Amino acid sequence: MQIGGLIIEGKPPKKDEYWGIHITWDGKPKVEFFEATQYTGKQLSQVFPAIYEKFGERISVCSVGAVAELGYSNAGVVFNDQEKRPTRYAGRGGLGSVMASKGLKFVVLDRAGAPGVEIADKALFEEGRKKMIDALRSHAITKPKGGLNTYGTAVLINIMNEAGGLPTRNFSSGRFEGAPKIAGEAIFETVKTRKGKEIYNHACSPGCIIQCSNTYVFVPRMVGEIEKGARSNIPPCSPAEYLCHTHPRHHQPTGHPGPVFVTPHRSSTHLHLPNHLFGGVVSPRHPFLPVEHAEFGPVLRQTDDHRT
Repeated sequence: MQIGGLIIEGKPPKKDEYWGIHITWDGKPKVEFFEATQYTGKQLSQVFPAIYEKFGERISVCSVGAVAELGYSNAGVVFNDQEKRPTRYAGRGGLGSVMASKGLKFVVLDRAGAPGVEIADKALFEEGRKKMIDALRSHAITKPKGGLNTYGTAVLINIMNEAGGLPTRNFSSGRFEGAPKIAGEAIFETVKTRKGKEIYNHACSPGCIIQCSNTYVFVPRMVGEIEKGARSNIPPCSPAEYLCHTHPRHHQPTGHPGPVFVTPHRSSTHLHLPNHLFGGVVSPRHPFLPVEHAEFGPVLRQTDDHRT
């Protein structure tokens, strides 16, 4: 759409007032604002379908969640994935809070009719593209069923751990003693056991041939079974599952043990994990809410925003 960037200045005059930007192509980029306060304080997974219904199926959406609205320093900016879900985050560092501080909830891009990226020398570009594809598909790390496609970006966990590059306990240490249990190799073997077959990873953006976004399989279990597995030092589940099933506040109100899933209050942006797993709790200001039935399918594609 020939857009080099967006500069957002100022903020709405009223507190807690939010707006969205809708960008279309009308011979040049056309910008319109729409009122978005009604979408605040909600899980983005609930909000995104309404945005697609409002603006159409062939849009790209950039947004911030309730964590950003509350000004958390770890809030990110989220983009839609290929299934139109709010799962692709632009890192941490508080960029989401900066966007929310401007009263900006959405940037919606509709590229219909836009000219796309102009290529100065198409023949040369095509030659380079083919060379790049051949190189990626033949290298041990980037080829199909290679290191990244098999173990995902989490293949870097053990590598970074050995190099002392993990931000363990708020960067007080570069190594984490539990790294092998959450690394890509462990994820692959866990998924293989649970599904009875090897599951390779998927692309986070259209056209990517490396396909290294980690895939994880959630298996609801009884609380007692999880606790027994934890005591035997056998990793029974992911850290998120472990937390959901073992934290005393997350048991069902009846006290009857059973599958319990937890999300942070008002937000699907971050999972809170206990100190003994990652050496710190992310944004512990909100209570956890027990949820008796989880609304995922058998396979959860667990991307960076789910591993906070």
